[in-house]
Amino acid sequence: MITLIPLATALLATPETICPSHPWALGQSSPGSLPLVIDLDGDRMGDTVVVEPSGPVLVTPPVAGEKAGPTTEASNTWGKDCRAIQGIQTVETGTGIVGIFGDRQIRILSHFQAGKFSQSADFLTLPTRLRGAKLAGLPGNDSIIAYSPTSATAYEIRLSDRRVTPINLPPQTVWVGNSGSHWFTQSAAGPVTEWDGLFSRARRTIPVAKGTVVTAGRELLLAGNAVWRGEKAMPLPVSTFPDGKSTYAAGDIDGDGDDDLLEFRHGAEKHTGQQTRLWRMVSNGETDADHDGLTNDQELNLGT
Repeated sequence: MITLIPLATALLATPETICPSHPWALGQSSPGSLPLVIDLDGDRMGDTVVVEPSGPVLVTPPVAGEKAGPTTEASNTWGKDCRAIQGIQTVETGTGIVGIFGDRQIRILSHFQAGKFSQSADFLTLPTRLRGAKLAGLPGNDSIIAYSPTSATAYEIRLSDRRVTPINLPPQTVWVGNSGSHWFTQSAAGPVTEWDGLFSRARRTIPVAKGTVVTAGRELLLAGNAVWRGEKAMPLPVSTFPDGKSTYAAGDIDGDGDDDLLEFRHGAEKHTGQQTRLWRMVSNGETDADHDGLTNDQELNLGT
């Protein structure tokens, strides 16, 4: 269980904060699945996409930013043998998903309408295989990075002209992400570094422990038990769930302009072990942070 703090308490604590998590969906992803949050239908609210190892691609839209809607199978076979995914948005494909298969083949799934992706295409083949291949980038950016967390081999892929350029990652890089206009890397020892350019000059280092989970969104960086927005760190409320593996995805679930955080739990306990939980961001100027029809002032007066 999460120690529940009323939204009113969070609103009093700081004008910008991340609220305690609450249940969003159940059984939305299985262990080994690949989740992301991206606005597929242009309503400004992030849809949850889960690529299952067996092949199906599942899409769950939010309902007015308040709750998860029904999950649909948007493709039944595309995800088989997919190693990693990244949301993209290009003139050619619109909003879609890029995936890496067999540690070398790049494919795109796009043209989402009426709950289904209608186009799937091979995009390019990397010059070499990437063991345990991963992808990094942000929807709307022209470039993504394909890399291996077990070697220094990496490639910048320019989506507009399919140009592939070998790049050098910092030594012992195990994770790459993009937040805002900067790239981030995590070393095997734990610390996360923010970079100018394509890893040309380090801007700052965030000290985190070895093995810490790191996730990046458009404007949000999760590093262990803290969420960073720019130079500001916001601690996650303490969790009392049993220890278990979780994967995370960041995106604007409620269409209010800031990134929220989804936690996909893969615990061993009953009831909550396979639960998806939403950590909602509250930014300056929001009037109804949890989209329940009550304004923040009303929440404060009610203590809810």
